[in-house]
Amino acid sequence: MAQALLTASVLSLAPMGSSASAQPTADPAAPDQFTWLAKARDPKALDWAARQSEKTMQRLTASPEFAAVEAEIKQARAASSPAPNIFLVGDKVVRFVRNDEYKAGAFYVAPRQSAANGRAIDWRLVLDVGALNAREGKQYEVMFLNLNVQCMPKAERCLLPFGNGGSSFVEYREFDFSAGEFVKGGFHSPPTRGDFAWLDPHTILIGYIGKPADQLASGFAQTIVAWKRGTPIAEAKPVYSAKPSDSMVSATTIGAGATQRGLLTRVVDYSNFELYFAGQDGTVEQLRLPTRLQNFGTAFVTGNHLVVQLADAAVIEGKAYAADTLISYDLKAPEGHRVSTVYAPASGSYVNDPFEGIAGTGDGIAFVETRNLKKTLVLARPTSRGWSITRSLSAPSGVAMTIPGNDRFGPGLIVRQTGFLQPTQTSLVLPGRKPIPLFTGKPVVDASKYVAEVHSARSRDGTMVDYYLVRPKQAKPGPMPVILSGYGGYGINVEPSYFTGDLGLGLVAWLSRGGAFSLAAIRGGGERGSAWANSAKGIKRQRTFDDFAAVAQDMVNSGITTRGKIGSFGRSFGGLLSANMVTQQPKLFGAAIVGVPVTDLFRSVDDGSIIDAGQTTETGDPKDPKQVPIMLGYSPYQNIRRGIRYPHVLTVVSTEDGQVGPGFGRRFAAKLQSVGADSLLLEGPTGGHGFPSEFANPKEHAAQVTFFIESLMK
Repeated sequence: MAQALLTASVLSLAPMGSSASAQPTADPAAPDQFTWLAKARDPKALDWAARQSEKTMQRLTASPEFAAVEAEIKQARAASSPAPNIFLVGDKVVRFVRNDEYKAGAFYVAPRQSAANGRAIDWRLVLDVGALNAREGKQYEVMFLNLNVQCMPKAERCLLPFGNGGSSFVEYREFDFSAGEFVKGGFHSPPTRGDFAWLDPHTILIGYIGKPADQLASGFAQTIVAWKRGTPIAEAKPVYSAKPSDSMVSATTIGAGATQRGLLTRVVDYSNFELYFAGQDGTVEQLRLPTRLQNFGTAFVTGNHLVVQLADAAVIEGKAYAADTLISYDLKAPEGHRVSTVYAPASGSYVNDPFEGIAGTGDGIAFVETRNLKKTLVLARPTSRGWSITRSLSAPSGVAMTIPGNDRFGPGLIVRQTGFLQPTQTSLVLPGRKPIPLFTGKPVVDASKYVAEVHSARSRDGTMVDYYLVRPKQAKPGPMPVILSGYGGYGINVEPSYFTGDLGLGLVAWLSRGGAFSLAAIRGGGERGSAWANSAKGIKRQRTFDDFAAVAQDMVNSGITTRGKIGSFGRSFGGLLSANMVTQQPKLFGAAIVGVPVTDLFRSVDDGSIIDAGQTTETGDPKDPKQVPIMLGYSPYQNIRRGIRYPHVLTVVSTEDGQVGPGFGRRFAAKLQSVGADSLLLEGPTGGHGFPSEFANPKEHAAQVTFFIESLMK
């Protein structure tokens, strides 16, 4: 790794406001003066949030910078071409894109053969989601789109996921990409949380929520039912029910035709998973595999082989396997001889993208290997002597590579490459051929004016933590303002992207004013495999926050910036991270955006959130008296106190966020205000967990960057 690190500095940090600074109480979950704000749709709470949001937007849009920022983002958007999602569906290529013309998104199709021939692709518009909303009086947003598993095997009928108002509870509607229309009499589910599987062309396995009691504490459906086309879902036959304490049960499809069946994943918590086959005859059979799996328990399929990645070392069928090994389960092999090694990462190599880093095709498994921050596409194929490994395509350090699309029954892959200063390129990858470009993004900045680097900081316990830094080559006089972003949870790794992250094209305006942007690969994420993720789980979570603070301090020590000129930015689990920087490091950070966050690990008031169930493996168990004192050190809400000069804080939430309800952010913002902090709240009435969208909420999106400019550059 040393070859990839451009700088390294030693940092000795004093106790960081963790357990030493917490204010223990008899009951950290006891109601207080802000408990009434927790109910997502309580009229009084909604009125308060609306008035707060109006004040926030009035203040930020009144800034002399706002109009210029908004104009620069608009100009950059006009100059760019938003990267689409591209999938292989039957003999078609399907493209989904959101842009200024189609703010809610649009689906296009083209013959796969035209793409494979390398000719100019003639895309045909088949579904304008905005027009659908106008016809039906909806506020549909396309949520959790993954046509790799949402389409009928070897066919062009797919169940498209729509969340009304951006809700995480989606309606699945059957769409025919060949005909370019919704299927008459096709499947149209009631809102549900979870995915589904095609059991046969006329039956799907899907989580059904008919009444509140049908939900797990996580909000996911407890029972998977077999729903036949043309019948009421309420009459569907139950196939499998999770235990009340489980986090969820999900479904996907294996095979096609007579061999087609469902694969169910019981998520005990977000670290332990059980896999089951569901046959067309209704039988359910558990697979004899370890429960400690990577990638949220996802199994990847090629032919008769099912591939999973181990999170811990394990002995299977009498043979030892190391953590992070990709193992194959051969459905047709004799019992006791079904498991074999697909790929065992060498020291310093990782397969670490749980969402788009592994894919199954008709002839093997494709995955992205990371070594010294350099990405390589690897193809693994089963042979009579085991699995053959071929390294196919490489990207330079600092450029991310993902596999967003794959053909489960053929050899095709969709591969995307993108970097901080390299526009996104999406290609069709076929065996024995050079990648065929399907999309090449347009540059929105002059890359010669900036530099992207990789640095390293030493955390409080001596662990070295990598971080990316994008900065102007010619710095303005004085300390450079920096936005520092991170996540650090659930084994999810952070990667470079070309102005498509949460701040998106807003970073164009930030960089043009002399600011820098940094992305920290902290513990709890998956950047260095399962050990890196597991080292900060549960009551070891403070390590995540120490790592992030260490990166900020390293930029101070190296002279890049100074205290008070750093802005913390994080969303979802990263919102918890950013909130902790506010309470643990108020002198180090000058500003923070706390996005759709969990801010109170002891919350006992229902605010619509479903994140709690399963989170205990990540942040600790608030019901365990031994863990409570430790958790109090990094539960931000309990650590807000008078007499502290806090950074400027903008908390961003959505009323319709069914994943992390708005109550967390409302209460955090209100409590900060009560102790005299400069605390703003911005709540979107729609938009869900993704609020604010660059296209649906352009003013709110521009306001976030304006907040950082006003807080750190003035």
